Amino acid sequence: MAKCSGCGYVLQEFETECPRCGGRATQPAAEGGEVQPSAPVKPAAPQPRRRVTKAELGASGALAGAIYGAIALIFVIIVDRVLFGGSESRHTGLLVALIGAAIAGAIIGGLIGLAAVLARSTPAGIAVGAVTMALLKAFGVSGAGFGAGFTVLAMVMGLIYGAVIGWAVASSVMKSIKWDQIE
Repeated sequence: MAKCSGCGYVLQEFETECPRCGGRATQPAAEGGEVQPSAPVKPAAPQPRRRVTKAELGASGALAGAIYGAIALIFVIIVDRVLFGGSESRHTGLLVALIGAAIAGAIIGGLIGLAAVLARSTPAGIAVGAVTMALLKAFGVSGAGFGAGFTVLAMVMGLIYGAVIGWAVASSVMKSIKWDQIE
């Protein structure tokens, strides 16, 4: 068994330094003679960084965006319920509205996160969020049978909502990526 040359602590087989005082380990001689210091252990050579592919980066951005988007739209439903009495979720019920918001937020947030990371730009994510929400509003209102005036108003409101959600999701995604570790 190895002993510490400083305090005499008996070290385990895998230890090279004393956990008490930091002293060097010594090995007793085979015949009970002098104590020999153990050979120093060389640290392992640092491994070269693996290059992150564009597909992996895009997948990370889309996943982070999906999570942040789901959280953002769930937050919108909860705020609607608390501040405005649930005018948006009154017809379907709170649970169905929360599940729908999570699914829609994950899809929209995934698109926003993917665009922001691949372009390495928060404004790109904001633009994707604004355009996506405007198109969803336009198709939703025109599909419901309302006139062109309501469709234009819905698109304008979709641009505003989408830009706000796009900003929240894209800025969160851009902060969550460790850019200094990507070549």
